[in-house]
Amino acid sequence: MSAEQENPRRAELKWRGKDLLSKVGTDEQEETVVGEPEHQLFDMKTLARAASQAGDDAKYSLGLMRMSGSGRTVTKVPDDYLARCHELKELQPNFSVFIDEVLIPSLALSHARANFKDTFISLAPTVLLGGPGVGKTL
Repeated sequence: MSAEQENPRRAELKWRGKDLLSKVGTDEQEETVVGEPEHQLFDMKTLARAASQAGDDAKYSLGLMRMSGSGRTVTKVPDDYLARCHELKELQPNFSVFIDEVLIPSLALSHARANFKDTFISLAPTVLLGGPGVGKTL
């Protein structure tokens, strides 16, 4: 059995252009981008406490979390979101129902918020169903 078959984890996992798997066991942390608003997902001190009490598999996952950083950049809805959605429908016709019934209304609501500073993309969690090869991963 090859090393890849023994370890089902991917050989390379990229986040913001960096290979996370090579840094999981180190103390290195992901740098934050200054000037862009971020949504805080978890507290790094709490993550460090959890890692000190975790087993090997959990430490691996917690290391990935640490390397990807505790925040995610919040993106504003572009003014041309409707044109972009129509272009996306042409590129991915299998998802035209999702684009029309979920994506466009969500972007429209986010774009129409009264406070311009709060016009960030806000999408409800969605599960895409379909057979292999329809483009769910893309």
